[in-house]
Amino acid sequence: MRKLVFNRAAETQPVQVPPPGAGNRCLYLFHHCVAAEDEAGQFGGWTDSPLTTLGLTQRAEMIDYCEAQDITFEKLWSSDLLRATQTSEALVTRAIDKVVTQTKRARSWGIGTVISGQLKTDKQYKDLKKFYVEHPDEMPPGDDAETLNDSKSRWLAFMMSCFAMTGQGHANGIVAHGNNIKNTCQTFGFGKLKVGHGAICRLVLSDIGDLTFECLFQPKGSDIGAEDDDIRKTLKSGKVYRSERRYAE
Repeated sequence: MRKLVFNRAAETQPVQVPPPGAGNRCLYLFHHCVAAEDEAGQFGGWTDSPLTTLGLTQRAEMIDYCEAQDITFEKLWSSDLLRATQTSEALVTRAIDKVVTQTKRARSWGIGTVISGQLKTDKQYKDLKKFYVEHPDEMPPGDDAETLNDSKSRWLAFMMSCFAMTGQGHANGIVAHGNNIKNTCQTFGFGKLKVGHGAICRLVLSDIGDLTFECLFQPKGSDIGAEDDDIRKTLKSGKVYRSERRYAE
């Protein structure tokens, strides 16, 4: 299927989202807001970049949404990269313990210093990234490099450890990166989609073993997309995208 990407700029009324339900375990996944490298069209990798004016606006919208939907969680983890920590600074107000635990385990793909920071329109960047995506066990050049498969394994192991620390009937949260959420969706069969900066998603594990992925919120000015027309239309309309799978621990 062809990849469809669009920019959600129009004002939409937030859809009232039901709580996860008694007995369910919930893990909120927050995509960090727009940073300087995003506006410059650069691939971030493990470089540090502060939130822009748009990013700060998106962050405020995330908080407004959480307050409107009464979203709270007990613990909050965050990637230790600047764009994620600055996003988490505001979200921690919704955490019961008021603490952000920063960790490298929640970082995006460490694509290496040779590729990180390059313009996404640059041919060398496109060729290099394409090669390492098609060869996920090959190590990219430069420092701060890891294979794509190692990146996926690192993130999924961390995410599931956070789930394991989430008690029945409780919720926790992670501020991470777009690749993290994309890999989660693909790994568990929730569809191929790109959640935009400032997006709020959640995983809900029921007491009978059903795992549900929901994309709850995408702020204005957030680039989102999917390879499936139905998913794309749902996201574009501002409705909640929901997909459910059987999960065995």
